[in-house]
Amino acid sequence: MHPGFHDRCAGGNQAALTALAYLRPKRFLDAYAGRRYAKRCEAICYTTATTRYGRVEAVDEATVAEIADLPTVYGVNLKLGPGEQMQPTVDLYSSTMRIFMCGADMAAIDRDHRRIEELKDRVYQLDRKGKGP
Repeated sequence: MHPGFHDRCAGGNQAALTALAYLRPKRFLDAYAGRRYAKRCEAICYTTATTRYGRVEAVDEATVAEIADLPTVYGVNLKLGPGEQMQPTVDLYSSTMRIFMCGADMAAIDRDHRRIEELKDRVYQLDRKGKGP
C-alpha cells in the first residue's frame, strides 16, 4: 500500500525487492537470501470508521494537517472528496481515511490514535440534506 512506509518500518518494501529479484537476481540473493527483515519501529495502518451519512461538501484541510502533524503519523490518505457520498462504516471499503502510523513505542501511537479519534469526524464537511438510508 505504501512502499515508503514499509521502508521506514522494515527497511524494505515488496515492490522494490520484487523488482530487484527480477532485474538483478544475483544482487538480490547476495543481499537478502536467508535473511529476515529487521523491525525498525512499531507501526500500524489505521482505517477510520464513521457513523455519519451525507454528501461531502468539503474537506477541512486544517484538520487533515493537524492529524498529519501528529508525531507518529507517517501519512494520511483521504478516501472521499467533495461530491462523494459518505455512509456509516460497515467494512474496510467504507472507511473514511487510511492513516499510516509509526513510532518508537506503541504508547506514542496509542496517544496519537486517541487524538485522531477526536478529530476524524471534522475532516469531512457534509451537506445538511444528507439523510440515512
